[in-house]
Amino acid sequence: MAGYDALVADVEASLARAFRMLLEAVDRKIDGEVGATHGELAALLEESWSLRASSSGSTPGPMS
Repeated sequence: MAGYDALVADVEASLARAFRMLLEAVDRKIDGEVGATHGELAALLEESWSLRASSSGSTPGPMS
């Protein structure tokens, strides 16, 4: 029975490591997607501000 308990403990530890690795991979993927989206949004906002500034003759910025 002790051998079986040790095997179960090893399997549980292995599954816990695998699950933790999966969570870390998902977290990195989410961080990457959020970072990419943030960059795209910043570029779109900058483009929008530039277009608005060029059409109105004012300095670009979020409050103009």
